[in-house]
Amino acid sequence: MARVSQTIGLPPQVERPLVAAPMPAFTDAQREATAIYSSQDYTYIPGYSDRRTERETERRKGNAGPKLSHRFHWVRTKRPSGTPDLRKSFEFRAKGYVPVKVDQLAALGITMPPAGVVNADNEIVVGDTTLYVCTAAQAAKNERDWRRATDQAAADLNTKAVAGGVEVTDHEQFADNVGPAPKS
Repeated sequence: MARVSQTIGLPPQVERPLVAAPMPAFTDAQREATAIYSSQDYTYIPGYSDRRTERETERRKGNAGPKLSHRFHWVRTKRPSGTPDLRKSFEFRAKGYVPVKVDQLAALGITMPPAGVVNADNEIVVGDTTLYVCTAAQAAKNERDWRRATDQAAADLNTKAVAGGVEVTDHEQFADNVGPAPKS
């Protein structure tokens, strides 16, 4: 059976194998570029972003890296029109996040973000986002919940596909976009 791309006159798709590439170690030039980038990145949080980058670099090497006591997140709190939009704020509050107040910076081990502005509620704002924080324990719980929900959704999708007579591992039938192959 012809592929959909062939029936509408497109060139056939070439399947390419996936290739694993090792992550290169940081060079001095990359470290310098990172330092320059951090001064231009509006999401950069002095005292946190560097530790998080160091932790992720160490984890890639198979090491634990420095422990983080908190998880910071920029939450969109305004619409493009400038009117308040509290949907994401409510979502993150339900996950244990709270807005960071200026007087909490030192206790959290961070300093004012370069692009940060203090709003009327004493919160740190950059553009249409507000800085929120939760504890490391709460962040770990959120991650576990997210992974559990993702795994369950994948299992449900697999169950529905098998129940419908579609074999999930058969790439050709999905590429043809015509449904399951006829049984011989």
